[in-house]
Amino acid sequence: MAIVKIVLAAAMASVLASSAARAEQRQRPPGEGVICSWALYAIVDHVGRECFRGRDPEFQAEVARHVARFDAYVVANSDATVEDAREFRRQQGEHAAAPGRLCSGDPVMMYELFRQQGATERTKNVDDMLARPGPPTWGTCL
Repeated sequence: MAIVKIVLAAAMASVLASSAARAEQRQRPPGEGVICSWALYAIVDHVGRECFRGRDPEFQAEVARHVARFDAYVVANSDATVEDAREFRRQQGEHAAAPGRLCSGDPVMMYELFRQQGATERTKNVDDMLARPGPPTWGTCL
């Protein structure tokens, strides 16, 4: 469980990295890290729907649009089907937290960090990740 918390904390910190830090990084091959980012957005989407229903409607709608963009990218650039994408999102939501803990702890912290990042930064991150067609990989989104 400690490793999961470390990975989640590192992923969340990475997602919130500044534009300047991203510019200094090497350019990723097309598709690298797409699945990693998709998983994080799928978890945030699931937490929003299950734990914050009726709150932050603009944020939740934006996250859902980003998830749909990841879905479309993965289907267009791999052998995955729309049903495969739906199953992946379901699995990410189920594995987001121990039973009964989805609406507390790390998943909620991830939701809040994404929410605080700001729409412009989130959209830029997703735009950059999906800008070039290529085989989606877990790679790293850290």
